[in-house]
Amino acid sequence: MAEQLHEEYIYNEKGLLVNGSLLDYRMPTALDLPMIETILVSPDRVLEAVAEKK
Repeated sequence: MAEQLHEEYIYNEKGLLVNGSLLDYRMPTALDLPMIETILVSPDRVLEAVAEKK
């Protein structure tokens, strides 16, 4: 996910790639990621949900 958030090609006025090295990328931190909500579901509840759909 960090690659998509921070990858960018930057060219100078002559059209040459300026940030062609991985050293030019900013290191992502936890603050750069969206909040993720974790929901734990017991295996029994999953089987019940599958049975209800049939």
